[in-house]
Amino acid sequence: MANPKRSAKDAAQSALPDSIALTDVEAALAARVAPGETVVWAEDTPAFKEALRALNRIETRHNLTLAECHQLREALSLEVFRRQLDPELPGKAPELWSERKGTKDNPVTFIRRVYAPWLGRGLRRSHLHSLDRALYTALGVWLHRHRDSGFPELDG
Repeated sequence: MANPKRSAKDAAQSALPDSIALTDVEAALAARVAPGETVVWAEDTPAFKEALRALNRIETRHNLTLAECHQLREALSLEVFRRQLDPELPGKAPELWSERKGTKDNPVTFIRRVYAPWLGRGLRRSHLHSLDRALYTALGVWLHRHRDSGFPELDG
């Protein structure tokens, strides 16, 4: 008899002690990280330090117990981890194609440099159309002229 397929939650849970139970969200996030992959936490950034100070103020001001502090920090860590895996798409172009200076980027290298956090994580050509129409047009021309190259990160 064939073994039934294991869900991502079952696979992630099997790597943990029985005393730790993953929620569906935690299991889904854990399944998106390849075995042996390291997730980098930006602990030395000013934003992280300010968030940590704010967290300490919340814990002190509301007299949270040690268990409540742990639960709050765990929930926030999970949210940070989720946002690293699925960063929100930008509402405004980080840099406009028409305003680039000092670089001889083609549209693909420009997109890989400027939109790196979103490549392979939901960014599509249609997003570029609304964010930077000149870049969208230049990319279309470049892809037409370099049909063999392609740009799989944008195609999904």
